[in-house]
Amino acid sequence: MIIQNVRAQNVLKYAHLVLNDLPDKGLIAISGRNESGKTAVVETICFALFGRTFSVPEDRLQKIIRWNETSCQVELQFVSNEQVYRIERSLDYKGTHAAQMFKDGEDEPFVTGPHSVEEAVYEACGFDFQQYLDALYLAQREISTPHSQSDTIKAIAGATDLEEVLKDLENDVESERDRIADIGIEVEGLLKQIDKLDISEHTLESIEQERRACNDRIRETEAAVVQLDKAADDIQAGCPKVQQVGKALATTGLDTSLKRWGEMIDALDEQMNVMRDSCSQIETDSDLCTEHSDLSLFVKELGDRLDAFEDVQDRMDSYRVQLATLLGETSVDNSELNTEKPLPVQHREISRSISSNRVKNAGAQLLIFASVVLALFSLLGWWQLGFNADSHTAGWYMGILTDIFGGWSDKRNSLLQMAAIGFGVFAAIMIFISMTLSRRIRLLKQQESRLQDRLDDIRARAKLIDEADVMPFNQVVEGLEKLNNEGISQLLKTYTQGMGQPFVNQLSLATEQDKLLDMLNDCMNSVGDLRESIATEIGRHQRIIEESGERIVELNHEKEELRQRELEIQQLRDQVDTLATQTSRHEEHIETLKLAMYLLQETCRNIYSRFNQVLSKYTGKVMPKLTDNRYKQMQIGDDLGVRVFSQEKNDFGELEEFSSGTQRQMLLAVRLAMSKALIEAVEQSRQFIILDEPFAFFDRERIRASLAALPKVDKHLDQIWIITQEFEDLSPFSLHIECSRENEELIVGQYAG
Repeated sequence: MIIQNVRAQNVLKYAHLVLNDLPDKGLIAISGRNESGKTAVVETICFALFGRTFSVPEDRLQKIIRWNETSCQVELQFVSNEQVYRIERSLDYKGTHAAQMFKDGEDEPFVTGPHSVEEAVYEACGFDFQQYLDALYLAQREISTPHSQSDTIKAIAGATDLEEVLKDLENDVESERDRIADIGIEVEGLLKQIDKLDISEHTLESIEQERRACNDRIRETEAAVVQLDKAADDIQAGCPKVQQVGKALATTGLDTSLKRWGEMIDALDEQMNVMRDSCSQIETDSDLCTEHSDLSLFVKELGDRLDAFEDVQDRMDSYRVQLATLLGETSVDNSELNTEKPLPVQHREISRSISSNRVKNAGAQLLIFASVVLALFSLLGWWQLGFNADSHTAGWYMGILTDIFGGWSDKRNSLLQMAAIGFGVFAAIMIFISMTLSRRIRLLKQQESRLQDRLDDIRARAKLIDEADVMPFNQVVEGLEKLNNEGISQLLKTYTQGMGQPFVNQLSLATEQDKLLDMLNDCMNSVGDLRESIATEIGRHQRIIEESGERIVELNHEKEELRQRELEIQQLRDQVDTLATQTSRHEEHIETLKLAMYLLQETCRNIYSRFNQVLSKYTGKVMPKLTDNRYKQMQIGDDLGVRVFSQEKNDFGELEEFSSGTQRQMLLAVRLAMSKALIEAVEQSRQFIILDEPFAFFDRERIRASLAALPKVDKHLDQIWIITQEFEDLSPFSLHIECSRENEELIVGQYAG
């Protein structure tokens, strides 16, 4: 199992943790001062895999959520035996724990829920949480030898199943002893019954059960008879209903609407279903009670003929969408479809244009009037002042001009002539503009009229399609033919000349209606046959009731006879003898189980002994690499106690006889050997291991030697995580992850957010 990516939010120290594209082979360094979040990285991995961590108790798992946050999430991707998996977990402050696990390339999880994901991780990787802690995760604690009776040792040694069998045998012994005690109580009870009872309780109970069964059979049969009578009445009443509904269908004309055709066909089919439901309560081969009767097939065929109009209806609906677009009933943006604007929109635009031009024309005419008035005023003033200066009118003009311009002289009279000419020219221009606007208004009115005619036509077409279901079908056909729509016309022609011919052709309709009437007339004949079948079935049920009643009388006689017998006492005594024999057998079985337990205990002892030898061999391969070949041999006892061969003493010495640094090298070798044994036991081709502060008491030489040796310990240990405060030399590492107390985020590798 190799870790590829880790992503987390609000887990322990980190608000945001991203480890992308992790190297799948080599050493991975995690460094930083105390409380900088080094252990939080690997604890996040542990939480992602198993839903719990080494440092946080399982019953207080919410403490893994970052301080002042309400929830956390983690995602981990790993590869195990060439298969890539992804785990997603979330946890909130209420303890709600969610988890799901994906396979590479799949969007849906193949397992969901914390327990299911934990089982899936075990299936994929071969180890559980405790085995992971004992063999693959050297937490930040004192390195010690593993416990000889730990579940991990049992699993690696292959003795787990035997230990479980041993527990089962112990439970079986207790069960056998409990059974012996129960038998004693049972025997005591039987002896008391012998003193009290004079009849065979078992036989009486059997008779009573049979008597109850007969009574139940009578009640069930009587209920069946009632049901058959009701079925006969339903069938008798059902045929007239079928005829009534069918005759309505058989007498309708071509002016019937599609909706009405459908309602009549559905009503007839519903009555046929009611008839068949009534028939389902009896065993009959009557043609009337099957879905393949002539009448049922006729109704189905008629429904199919009506349904065939759906092709025309679909084309009508498509055409109606086009009409709706032209009528502006939809919100489609016609400009994007390169089609004309909705006709109501065009009509409103033309109306607004007419109104606008009318306003402009009124303004132009007002200017014409004003210009003509001013021109005449100027011209008359010029004439009066120039040629009739002594007149009263000339004086009036002089007063007005003096008030307007603050004074007036004869030299300025020519300005009035020029003003008259200017106002006259402006009036002529405005007359031309007014004539142009009037002509434009006439053209727009003509266009508005044509558009209104087209709008009325399209609305009539839309109304025809909208009301096609409720209009007489022959009128619908005539109307659709007048639409001049090639697609609708072609489909309509195919339908009216084929499946839909009975709905548009009087002769075809009459032929189909005559067939329907004949089949409706045959309905009553079939009903008579059905009533005969029901009567036969009722007679059979009556015989069952009579036979059951006779059997009840016989059982009552047997019960009275048994009450006179004392057979039960002898039977109870036989039971006591049988229970005594069973007690002896249970005691013999206990002795057999004890022998089996002894053999299993010896077998497990031998397995653990062989496992210790294998572990010693593995350790002998690992330890020289960590101690620069100073120590090569190690003995591991049955209690996993460690003894190492010293060349200086030429003998094996206890672990306490060596220096502190050497002891930790040796214990690290034992833990690595445990990892190797677990990897081989679970058949993992590649595996990661986490060593949290493994060099706490190592000097520089030991650290360098250990770092050089770790990649060579075992070919299966490809990804090795090492956590410490600082590394003197980072060259041996494939990746260095540096943690800081100040940073709440840790992002390594490319991250897309």
